[in-house]
Amino acid sequence: METTPQNAKANAPAMEEARGPAMKDGGLFAWLQCAGAFLMFFNSWGLVNSFGAFQTFYEQNLLTRQSPSQIAWIGSLQAFLFIIGGTVAGPLYDHGRLQTLVRSGSFLVVFGMMMTSLGTKYWHLILAQGLTVGIGSAALFVPSIALLPPYFIKRRALATGTAVTGSNLGGVVYAIMFSKLQPRIGFPWTTRVMGFVMLATLSLPLTSLRMRFKPATARKVFDPKPWTELPFAIFAFACFVGFSGLYVPYFYIESFVLQKNIFSVRVAFYVVPILNAGAFIGRLLLSFLADYAGPVNILLISAFACAVLGYVWAAITSPAAIIVFAILFGAFSGTYISVALTTIAVWLCPEISALGLRIGMMCIPCAAGLLIGSPVGGVIAKNDWLGVQMFTGSTLLASTIAVAAVRTMKSGWSIARKC
Repeated sequence: METTPQNAKANAPAMEEARGPAMKDGGLFAWLQCAGAFLMFFNSWGLVNSFGAFQTFYEQNLLTRQSPSQIAWIGSLQAFLFIIGGTVAGPLYDHGRLQTLVRSGSFLVVFGMMMTSLGTKYWHLILAQGLTVGIGSAALFVPSIALLPPYFIKRRALATGTAVTGSNLGGVVYAIMFSKLQPRIGFPWTTRVMGFVMLATLSLPLTSLRMRFKPATARKVFDPKPWTELPFAIFAFACFVGFSGLYVPYFYIESFVLQKNIFSVRVAFYVVPILNAGAFIGRLLLSFLADYAGPVNILLISAFACAVLGYVWAAITSPAAIIVFAILFGAFSGTYISVALTTIAVWLCPEISALGLRIGMMCIPCAAGLLIGSPVGGVIAKNDWLGVQMFTGSTLLASTIAVAAVRTMKSGWSIARKC
């Protein structure tokens, strides 16, 4: 959008009020926006986090002719579109199209789940659950992130962290809902009930969300400059390999415990909710610690812990061990996802005005990793669970090494330095 001197002069008081020290911090209406963002995460990223329950059902019932890898493309396509769509939704938000994004996103995620309930073939579910829900989730993702900072100063991190935990609670609720209802009322009506819950919970953001101010300029969709910077390129590689392995347990752990007879069918479906509950707790606690230790250090710890847990997964044979694994992997993987994009602001953004653009650029390798990682895990899982576990650990170990390399380039060798 072109900014004329007259427009700039007219917008100056509003921008000053929004950005200046006199800006009101928090308040009831601000926390109402936080609740709306929480519910958008609940119904977008929460669906991605609950896909493991669908994966197991599709393998055993609806899509028995498809391999686990083919089925995983449904969830990975949904996750890919959720992240990569931010590069398009971001400029729309910057042009003041909040309501357009929320309305279209809400319609698409609900419509996609309703169409999923009618699906009987693989391509039906690719179009409905993968494509339609994925595009709708992307429209909800950017407003969930961008809406809150103008409303908060002192409690900005708390507000944003609270909103993001909606993704984990959604993963818990929808996974349990699907696993409990499906044997009783069948797949079609279970998916429709989920759609009705989504419609009800999205009514708050549909009616209450308001932008505090419109950004002065809309950012570009793509800029090649960041890719010419070695630290940015290495960190992009870290995100790509990290996200390739990060969601493999979320997609396949329920199938794993059933095939290994670790749990009965009645208990196995709780493993995915436990993963998400662990992510909920970890995201709150470790993200809080990031304010003191530095987000980069917390990211490095989380990546390394996930890598170790990926390898340890190979030795797990008991119910108690799988529960501990799910809690710990959920906690560190949830923190990894939260802190990865925050790291850009600390290290890899020369000026705050370019932050949105650089986050959008980093969404590209994250989305690519999400797209291919789980299907690759499915190809391996067809013949070898040990290979799946080594793939998970190795991708996250590669991510750890790449993050450590960038940390050394930017902050030196001192492990005690906050960054």
